[in-house]
Amino acid sequence: MFRNGQRKEITGIVVNEKASVPARYKKKIRQELFYCRKFGIDEHVKKLGLSESVEAYARKLLGRINYVLSIEPDNDEMRRGRTELYL
Repeated sequence: MFRNGQRKEITGIVVNEKASVPARYKKKIRQELFYCRKFGIDEHVKKLGLSESVEAYARKLLGRINYVLSIEPDNDEMRRGRTELYL
């Protein structure tokens, strides 16, 4: 049972008054988008030390953005991020 004022999170989705993605998940995506804008995706992937290709990283980031948009379709910040990755 959840009490009033408690965070109601079910399978990773917060469902208090309306369905939304946890703030820490969105914050991580915003941070990654910031570094991609500031340094470029190539440099960001190198800095992270990932063995995957830049294209694979961009597809994963785009997938996470699309996940947020499937739950919060009116999230303008994620829409801008998706547009930037498509370019």
